[in-house]
Order: sequence, then C-alpha cells, then structure tokens
Amino acid sequence: MSSMSSLHIQVGLPTDLSVTAARLYADAFQRKLSPILGPRPTLEAILQAALYPPNAIVALHDGALLGLAGIQHQQKHFVDVGWSHLRQFHGTLGALGRAGLGLLLMRPHRPDELLMDGIAVDSSARGQGIGSLLLEAVCDFAHREGYARVRLDVIDTNPGARRLYERHGFRAVHTQSLGWLKPVFGFGSAIEMVKSVKGETP
Repeated sequence: MSSMSSLHIQVGLPTDLSVTAARLYADAFQRKLSPILGPRPTLEAILQAALYPPNAIVALHDGALLGLAGIQHQQKHFVDVGWSHLRQFHGTLGALGRAGLGLLLMRPHRPDELLMDGIAVDSSARGQGIGSLLLEAVCDFAHREGYARVRLDVIDTNPGARRLYERHGFRAVHTQSLGWLKPVFGFGSAIEMVKSVKGETP
C-alpha cells in the first residue's frame, strides 16, 4: 500500500471479502484456534462459515481487505462458532472434545464491556499503523454504543501485541494460566486487558 490517506475504516465486513477475512484470521490466530477448529484448511472453512460480518471493523484499500478487528456486540462474536460448525467438520465425537477445549478458554464478561476478539493485519500491510487505526476505531465504536470499557485478551507469546495495546491505554488486569493445556495451545497464559472509554470523545 503506497498511501495511508486512501485507507478506509468501516464497521461491517463486506460479504464478498469473507474468504479473505477467514484467511487473515487464520494467519493471526492459527496457533490458538487449531486445537479447537482443526488444521489449516478446516480452520479456514469453519471460520468462513462462522463469520458474522456486522461484528467486524475493517481496513480497506481500493476494495482490498488489509486488516480487521472482530468484536462481540449484541451477544454475537465476529467469529461465532457453534456446535453445528464443529459437528459438520469433525463429527459428533470430535466436536465434543473440541467444544470442551473451547469452553476452557472462555471467560465471562460484563454487559458494559465491549469484547474485542482480536486484530489481524495482512502481512503486506504490517508496520503501517493499521493495527492502531483499527484499535482506535474499536474504542470509538464502544463509546458510541454506550459501553464503559473495551476488553481484550493477549497471549504471553505475543509481546508485540501487548505493547500495542498498552500504547493505546489498555492495562493488564488479570492473567489466566493454561497449566497443562500449554502444550496443546502453544502458549502458557492469556492476559486480560481493559481500557475505559466512558467519557471519551470519538
């Protein structure tokens, strides 16, 4: 991308970009999601089937998707994987085990929190501030929608992401150790970070 001035940030993923969105999400979160969703081809297929386009904030350049941030809003995740998705790709028995692993990673959050599922930026566009723009847009959206804070989780093997979040005012409030699950997921702990958006002016 030659110019940031032509970058467009919007709420909602254009449906014709769902394949690209699934690929970007798989690139960013394969290590975390593969134990639950399966190897790369299956992972991308499930992601594409489970995407909820309204719950994404995206960065577009000439119609191309360069980055996205998934959010949980109105009780739906951007990647809203359900039992039917797991059973379709893994059968009933396989789905049971994978659903159990997924439940171990879930944590409840308060109704006044906007939960961000994660940021993914295309490898060709990294280092150009797109992650920062998406993060700012998520916080602006949360403020407009009446949330008091934004919450996200970052794994201990991604210090770069944690530094990005800290630069934008997020602070760590809790660390959850995976214990015996570390070899399964490839990381040892997840750090919960929050930022207050109450009173901010978008």
